[in-house]
Amino acid sequence: MQTIQNFSEMVRHLSASGQKITIAVACGDDDSTLQAVTRALASGFARAIFVGDASVPRAYAPMQDYAELVEFVEPETADPAAAAALAVRLVREGRAGILMKGLISTDVLLRAVLNKAEGLLPPGQVLTHLAVAQIPERDRLLFFTDAAVIPYPTAEQRAAQIGYVASVCRKFGIAQPRISLIHCSEHVSEKFPHTLTYADLSRRASEGARPSTPLPSTSRASLRPSKARPTPSSSPISKRAIRSTRPSPSSPPATWQARSAERPVPSSSPRVAIARRTSISA
Repeated sequence: MQTIQNFSEMVRHLSASGQKITIAVACGDDDSTLQAVTRALASGFARAIFVGDASVPRAYAPMQDYAELVEFVEPETADPAAAAALAVRLVREGRAGILMKGLISTDVLLRAVLNKAEGLLPPGQVLTHLAVAQIPERDRLLFFTDAAVIPYPTAEQRAAQIGYVASVCRKFGIAQPRISLIHCSEHVSEKFPHTLTYADLSRRASEGARPSTPLPSTSRASLRPSKARPTPSSSPISKRAIRSTRPSPSSPPATWQARSAERPVPSSSPRVAIARRTSISA
């Protein structure tokens, strides 16, 4: 499979597959959700089931051209929790392949997802967050995890995050994802407990998804490797960070350092940064 370098290529790849995946949309009555679903329908790779009050999506004019690809299911009550539970059930039963959040509180939707009896998370698995970003002037996509869900991940949760993101990267045609574990320090130190975890994860890395020891410098260094100071480490990605994970909020004040103004670094390999919010000392 050819590596997918941007969202346009992703859409073309999905459209060319000839398959349509069904999206269960919980409370999809806001403009952003309706626009996104309509774009997916127009691209030819999706069907949609709107779960909740159907009055707004039924009346959404741009979607009228794809009426045969859209279904509306209303729960017995107008409670958003009922819509969330029904949308989750559609995915659980195989009627839909994607669960999409509309105008509904995140905690309400996640409560349905995490329901032990009727939710979607298999026992013993980790629910985390993964985002894919396309930054102007860069020649590849960036992958970030976990930016929102697990504030204090354990070592095993970090390992699960790495496994998930490596799997997603491979679906984008990235055969050997390079993963950067971001922290505020370039050294492994007991003063920064997360660096000890990172060093262990680096030793455990396998199957081409190779997390490095903590990057020298900040997340900016991971996005623009020429800024990284070399270290004695033999890390396979010490100057070409691709994917990165953040430390927990217990570290120094955090800030995002990824900037669209950064210039691309020429390389024949796909670049991904999986970043938790990077902690940077004052």
